[in-house]
Amino acid sequence: MDVQSAIERLVKIRSTREEIVDYYKELFPQVKQLKNGKVLEAWKSHAASAIADQEGISKDSAMRRFQDRGGKHWYDKGPSREAREGYQELGLELPPILPKGGFKIEVGSVLYVQYSRECEKRTIRNAFTISGEGAEMLAVTFDEQIIINAYNNLEWNEDGYGVCAPPNVNVSPVN
Repeated sequence: MDVQSAIERLVKIRSTREEIVDYYKELFPQVKQLKNGKVLEAWKSHAASAIADQEGISKDSAMRRFQDRGGKHWYDKGPSREAREGYQELGLELPPILPKGGFKIEVGSVLYVQYSRECEKRTIRNAFTISGEGAEMLAVTFDEQIIINAYNNLEWNEDGYGVCAPPNVNVSPVN
């Protein structure tokens, strides 16, 4: 199976308010306590900016989605139909949700790697794992170079050996 097809069946596109909020909370966890006792959470501003850009509304309008009103928390009420559609569209622009431990890569027995001027055939007997930032980049770019680097025990973004032919891979989640 080609790399893109193998990866796409394992990742989940963010599509709900909760998934979008979780993404921004993880990316911007900073919290600031104001003198008046209110708390500013950095993720809200960043999420509101992205929503505003996506839906063509003002940032202030998008921020209202995260404000408590009348003693009720913003998350107690579900989003409107329009907001749900906006979250689905925004989710297409964000990195997908990956398996927790990354990807286990099994190559269909042969990998062609360019170590010098010539391509060399490598018989693969063991599976290897790609996790962390390498897994994130593989899920977004489907770059076969990341697989070649993992096979050669290199960092995902190192200048490594070349890819001679697209690898035939089986990719499974690492739990």
